[in-house]
Amino acid sequence: MRQQSVCNILSFDYSDFDVYLNVRAFYSLCGYAKIRRSYSSDSSLVVVLRGSPPHLFPDYHGILHVYDYVREFSIDYRTFFPNASSIIYVSIHPTDTLSISDQFLYGYLPVLPQLWLANALPCANSHTPVHIGNYKPIVNDSFQEQLISLIKNRIVTVYGGKWDRRNIKATPVSYLMANSILSRSPLCFGLMYPYQRGSSLSGRMWQAPLHGCPVISEPGTNCFDCPGVIEVADFLTISLRSHLPIDRSALSHAASAFWLKKTELLAKDLNLNLVLNRKSIRKQILVSRCLLFSQHIVFLWSTYVAPFFGRFKSRLASKLRYIKSCFFSGV
Repeated sequence: MRQQSVCNILSFDYSDFDVYLNVRAFYSLCGYAKIRRSYSSDSSLVVVLRGSPPHLFPDYHGILHVYDYVREFSIDYRTFFPNASSIIYVSIHPTDTLSISDQFLYGYLPVLPQLWLANALPCANSHTPVHIGNYKPIVNDSFQEQLISLIKNRIVTVYGGKWDRRNIKATPVSYLMANSILSRSPLCFGLMYPYQRGSSLSGRMWQAPLHGCPVISEPGTNCFDCPGVIEVADFLTISLRSHLPIDRSALSHAASAFWLKKTELLAKDLNLNLVLNRKSIRKQILVSRCLLFSQHIVFLWSTYVAPFFGRFKSRLASKLRYIKSCFFSGV
């Protein structure tokens, strides 16, 4: 592989930052010297994470890796990259849009355990199970309704956005905060869209067990045999005590070994040379830490600081208008 080989990582509808960090580190460790989040026709490899491209890319003649982990739409990427030398779809569930010249590879996204174990903020241990995720607008879903019941009864603490739609106060968190919360939580409740159950994984299924935190999930969702994922038929009738306490260290070790092995196998199946020595891993940990902290700062600014100054500016402008009106009216 050339020293200056370029890899473009693209998401066309939404970017899951935790997924991006794993994928970025993976391809860096496989020898790609430049990782970009924008398209360039001179790249050696284009990696598509999710979404439908907004236009065609007829000028691209390299390799395309597609990670079909969202399972929301069936997209034939050969239509958008007609001249790609090869297209490999990586998914747990076989795709029904595979062109005859393209390849399907059973697998999942790369996961580098060290990135997440080394990048958690210190925080107090929690004794309450958590759910981390935005509210999902699912109609008449029994599992989400059960989860809402647990949250309203303060059995589960929820973090994320849009929960005010159900009159629930929830704290939005950055990716760094979410990782830190999982590192101190006894249990995590997962929730997937119905169309994803049994054909993909929730991000919590790999992230929480790395920290020794088991995940309670719907039936049939652990379709990759992930350590630490506990399928239950009903969120309300399970006994949380039966799943606690656990040997967090043993679970963390098992999950780390599992995902490291799966990631090494993924590299082998993709004909990539994954280098996992101490120096290369340390470099990726530091890069990921910088990116996580950058996203964390942007999150804090946009969520808390900017709205405060916006409200302050609005109140100040209102008072200035009042003073001006009083001055000119002679009061």
